[in-house]
Amino acid sequence: MGRRNRWDRKTASWGMTAFLFIALGILLSMAFSHVAVLKGLLLGGFRILRPFVWGLGIAWLLLPLMRQAEKGLFLPLCSRLHGGGRKLARGLSVLLAELALLSLLAAFGSLLLPQLYRSLESLVRNGNVYLAKLSLWLAARMREYPELASSAGELLLELNTGLVDTVRSTLLPALGALAGNVTTGVYHVLRVLYHLVIGLIVSAYVLARPESLAAGAGRLLISLCGPQTAEKVRGVLALINRSFLRYFGGMLPDSALVGLMCYMGCVVLELPYALLLSVLVGIANLIPFFGPVLGAVPCALLLLMVSPPQCPVFLLLLLALQLANGCFLRPRLLGSSLRLSGFWAMPVLVLGAGFFGFWGMLLGLPAFLVLRRLLDGCIGKKLKKSDLPEEVTAYMNLLAIDPITHEPVKRGAQE
Repeated sequence: MGRRNRWDRKTASWGMTAFLFIALGILLSMAFSHVAVLKGLLLGGFRILRPFVWGLGIAWLLLPLMRQAEKGLFLPLCSRLHGGGRKLARGLSVLLAELALLSLLAAFGSLLLPQLYRSLESLVRNGNVYLAKLSLWLAARMREYPELASSAGELLLELNTGLVDTVRSTLLPALGALAGNVTTGVYHVLRVLYHLVIGLIVSAYVLARPESLAAGAGRLLISLCGPQTAEKVRGVLALINRSFLRYFGGMLPDSALVGLMCYMGCVVLELPYALLLSVLVGIANLIPFFGPVLGAVPCALLLLMVSPPQCPVFLLLLLALQLANGCFLRPRLLGSSLRLSGFWAMPVLVLGAGFFGFWGMLLGLPAFLVLRRLLDGCIGKKLKKSDLPEEVTAYMNLLAIDPITHEPVKRGAQE
């Protein structure tokens, strides 16, 4: 009788598993056949929840600044004045972080955005004039090679047409719409203010009580997954949070400093479109390894059209900035958060750009670093269970593994 009950339970278990797999297959087939509907629902839900998503993102970015201000400034100050005052210190820290963000947004909207728009508009308006000057400059220096001068002129004409079309079709409408929405469109102003206010309220709420929100999320995770699985999930989430914070906490200041130094150098050397060149260099510097090259190419082409003799000067300035950044700034700001060779960075950046464009290049590398650390942890656990060394250096010049001592046998030692 007991054997029959065990068989019935086993049959029921297999039947339930088969039913779940069939139901999952039906759901997946329905989802793939209605991709457009699901995409519309997801985008609609994201539009509704966009202020809350931005609020969570703002809180994630401002959390290190808030903790630093609370620990280093307001908590000691409030403890001396009020004999405690932890809530007051937290409130002042949140207020300082939110004011810092609003100051940056105000500076970008009032100072940087209008100048960028004017620079791009001037570039589009005077593109043909710049091209004619460059053609004359090339013809004067290639009189002995007329065919080469003609080919170079045709190439520059194609580059100028592509650049002007890109600026005219993408950048100028985006900047013009943003500037117009902020200044003239009442509906869009109210919409932007609504998203901004809701995002700031959500971020302030999260920053005011991150410990209680984390405790509630941990309680829910443990109730759903169990203590052991919840601990693993929390470890993975902590690794992702730590890796991305270290990465962007170093890359954002580094790129801002590089852009600022580039702007100062362009102003001192009296290079045209100094702000536009600096913004391009700073944004491209967010992409590691290949970012300096990606930023230098469009800037060099722009200067080659506007003022050809100043193009080598800008390239020398950019080379000096990148050397100073690589030797002094980036090691101090990033530290060990970017321990990845160019061999792995190249396919990661290419795949990220191919699938997700600029955001794939920007987020692909820290995501790969997280995956690599998780894989290293799994490999280390497997090796430790087998009583094998976990260090990579132990497997260099490896000939075999001793079956008795489980120690690597080196090639030099065997010879």
